[in-house]
Amino acid sequence: MKKLLFLFIFIILSTSSLAWFPEPHAYFTIKALKEVNSPIADYCKDREAQVVFGNAGSDVPVIHYLEGGKKLESYKGTHSRSFNAKCFEIAGNDADLKCVCYGNSFHLVQDFSSHYEFVPNFITKFFTSNVFGHPIIERQHADQLLARILREKDPSITIDELKYKSVHSLDLLYEDKKYIELFNKASGLDMTSDFVIVDAALKGERWQSVVYGKEIGLPPFYWYISISILVAGLIWMGLTIYIGRNGWKYLSYFIAILIITLGVALSASLVTNKSWIWFNSMASVVGKYIDIGDSTQITNQVLQDTKNFLLTEQLNAHGNLIEDAAGLDYVDQFNILHKGTLNTAETKYKFISYPLIMLILSAFTIWLFVKMSKKK
Repeated sequence: MKKLLFLFIFIILSTSSLAWFPEPHAYFTIKALKEVNSPIADYCKDREAQVVFGNAGSDVPVIHYLEGGKKLESYKGTHSRSFNAKCFEIAGNDADLKCVCYGNSFHLVQDFSSHYEFVPNFITKFFTSNVFGHPIIERQHADQLLARILREKDPSITIDELKYKSVHSLDLLYEDKKYIELFNKASGLDMTSDFVIVDAALKGERWQSVVYGKEIGLPPFYWYISISILVAGLIWMGLTIYIGRNGWKYLSYFIAILIITLGVALSASLVTNKSWIWFNSMASVVGKYIDIGDSTQITNQVLQDTKNFLLTEQLNAHGNLIEDAAGLDYVDQFNILHKGTLNTAETKYKFISYPLIMLILSAFTIWLFVKMSKKK
């Protein structure tokens, strides 16, 4: 029931990049590379595309964020120190691949503040869930950042340049298969399909059915859930036809149509690959009603952490050693379980908001069906 309640957010979210959104990640990366004089910056100065690819590619497994189990581990993997170390080990002396790994390093540094501080604080404040609140909060931050760049006319990058590089952040996927092979080997998984799907989602295009000789397809999870919503709407409609005996049935018909429309819309978003575009628009609208305050301070902090990495090559975020940047439950190298900040931030939601929502929805459903079943 929980998955069905928030499905519209779930599925659209899962074809986007969950953390910081592409624009802020690209902004932090490009600006730091241009403004810092260091061995890493000099080494990758002509390989900005590789660094951006490594950064954006780290979020590609987000399409498995809702599936749980081993699928979710792929997302946790690209957000871990162990993946980063493996990446550099595989890259060897290949400058292109090393800069991709530096992009992953940037991603860990940038996500730490988001997943361990910024987003958890607001999830707790708003009594919301990680899946629902997380993207809305970060979309708000992204919108504020874009507005600030436009207003202040940042000399290091223009809005048009930032948007273009965000949309095309995974283009290297088709230029040389060594880039996807790096992620595959470092993760121990075949991520080709995931990369193609997310790349197409960013561009609002249809993904290719075959890439490098591999069949590409969406995880069945999304089709199963979207079709389940459609079936639930049809069942609601059928029950209304069978039970409805008075004017209240028209309200029930309206609800059934909404559920069916949602199911059709979700399926259509998967077929047309417009989920990312729809999500961006929806998250921006919803976000306008959520006050996250002025995010300039967190933006400056993340940018400074990114610059510090270029100077020190240490995976740290304002004094914190980074082992994990996903913010979810994880087991460290000593087999010790660490509770994720995003998980613990949901406590108020799990024990207050969610039960209350379910109680209200259940009571309303029972009331409506009883009400419309009575003869005039």
